Amino acid sequence: MIKMTMHGALCQLCKATNKYGLYLSFDSSEDFSPEDHQKACPFLDFSDVASDNEDWQALMDEHMFVVCDTYEECYHLFDSVVGDEGPTKTNPYNGDCRVFAMTINNNGEIENTNT
Repeated sequence: MIKMTMHGALCQLCKATNKYGLYLSFDSSEDFSPEDHQKACPFLDFSDVASDNEDWQALMDEHMFVVCDTYEECYHLFDSVVGDEGPTKTNPYNGDCRVFAMTINNNGEIENTNT
């Protein structure tokens, strides 16, 4: 038997596929709208309410994995996510909604968080 956390599973996925990962965690309470989350994490897209929209499902689940082909792609996304540290160099959003982000390298190791 193997027990894994969500971010542990992403670490294993990144290592097995030689890809980079971004783990995101959301507060889906009624305090924040999807639009608030999109301001804090601009690559989310809530414009399509189709049942197969991964962004809507991630918001309901309160977490998401993003698998990236390159280090640069992963850090471009990471740098756009506003977490507890507030606005980033590429995202000036300064509202109350925050999205936790954690990067994982292609060796399955956690590298950075935005807290």
